[in-house]
Amino acid sequence: MVHEPKLVFPSIEMTKALKKYRTEFEETGDTMHGVSSLEKFTEINDWLEHLKAYESKETLPNKNFVPSFQYVLYEPLTQEVLGTVSVRIELNDYLRQVGGHIGYSIAPSKRREGYGRLILKEALKKAKDHDLNRVLVTCDEDNIPSAKVIEANGGVLDSIVLDTDINKQVKRYWINL
Repeated sequence: MVHEPKLVFPSIEMTKALKKYRTEFEETGDTMHGVSSLEKFTEINDWLEHLKAYESKETLPNKNFVPSFQYVLYEPLTQEVLGTVSVRIELNDYLRQVGGHIGYSIAPSKRREGYGRLILKEALKKAKDHDLNRVLVTCDEDNIPSAKVIEANGGVLDSIVLDTDINKQVKRYWINL
């Protein structure tokens, strides 16, 4: 890594970079994780408004959701979004089973450059700032790079379970903060 990207809240000033990030996933057919439904919004401003509702239990759009905070791994020198991460400060039954406290992804063109380790490391600091002492982080069993990122950040494999929604095995890791 030549520059030192920062984990920050997304902003309207990042519109071009966020759209580029989203387009890269669309073009590669990869799934974005940790983006709080970015793929469902045509306008970045609408997505940013959507995010605000998740920051408090009182404003959640659905009682099945949990409070969470959205961050982006942003490189200010190149004005690129390298990755996204959602830090959930509570778990519901689904998240406790297969989703976890933290969901993240790295832009397909930026993988294998150390950004996965960095984004999770920084997300763990954010989780600690939200008074979490231990977090659950999950990945698909066949996602070896993500498993390595989680393990490099102190993840201890707890179990492997079936996510019946996607019919895939999911590795569940706990990380003490």
